[in-house]
Amino acid sequence: MGKDPAVLFYPADFLTGVMLMDYDSRGRYITLLSLQQQIGAIKEKDFKRISGEKFEEIAEKFEQDSKGNYFNRRMKEEMNKRKKFTESRRSNGSKGGRPRKDMDKQEESYEKPSGFHMGNHMGNENEIENEIENENEKCNDVSLKYGEFKNVKLSEEELEKLKERFPYDWQERIERLSSYMSSKGKRYKNHYATILNWARKDQQKESGNDFLDL
Repeated sequence: MGKDPAVLFYPADFLTGVMLMDYDSRGRYITLLSLQQQIGAIKEKDFKRISGEKFEEIAEKFEQDSKGNYFNRRMKEEMNKRKKFTESRRSNGSKGGRPRKDMDKQEESYEKPSGFHMGNHMGNENEIENEIENENEKCNDVSLKYGEFKNVKLSEEELEKLKERFPYDWQERIERLSSYMSSKGKRYKNHYATILNWARKDQQKESGNDFLDL
């Protein structure tokens, strides 16, 4: 199998990290990050050649391994996450894949009130869809109830995933689902999957359904 061409990229995090860098430094920095994703840790001579006169500034965002090669820790972590994710998908495929879901029940979870603004840490849409499918299968019985009306059921693992995926508004997302179910009398098979579905619909609305592979 060839080199994985993709890795999750968080624009808000990147822009925050390069806020004080000029555009020349940003260009050299993103080039080095991309190179690391393709080949792993970067040899010192290549790192210095690409960073050029911006070496000292850019080097602050990298670490060196035992061989003196440079790597960005966040990029390394995202690469490892992507590797584990693709390996799990490959493993599931070798076992015959998953059975087709009840499409009527799946479509029900797309219903949501409008006006919910998506967070800055939305992941790749395909990963969200895969995670939704995975969580629908789990249907974890060990769950606690959250929200104002204590009707949003989440396991401890699901709650931690929400906090990680939506660090700034995970509570608001839970409260929105809690209020919506209480006022409309709606019931959903998996509340974690429903919140992810709503987030995906927000993303589609924000982008006008025009997704680009960057």
